[in-house]
Amino acid sequence: MTCNLHCNANAPMLHVIPAKIFLSRGWLAVDDNGDLLSLLDTDIGRKLVLLEDISLYFALQQTRILDSNIAVDILTEMPRGKKWTF
Repeated sequence: MTCNLHCNANAPMLHVIPAKIFLSRGWLAVDDNGDLLSLLDTDIGRKLVLLEDISLYFALQQTRILDSNIAVDILTEMPRGKKWTF
């Protein structure tokens, strides 16, 4: 059996967490339009919240490479060992 490993060595990485987990901690988040997310949103299960580097996200959007060569790390819980302030 043979398999190929694909690795983006220099790809920017965005760290995200499901919005439901984020909001259940009592933090607030907004969508791309600036509207507040709510646990009552019908599509909350499909929404993600970007952690940390929102500047990188906007820079990637402006360079139009957001759809390719971007690594996305979907976390299942907030990383420990850091004091989060939102």
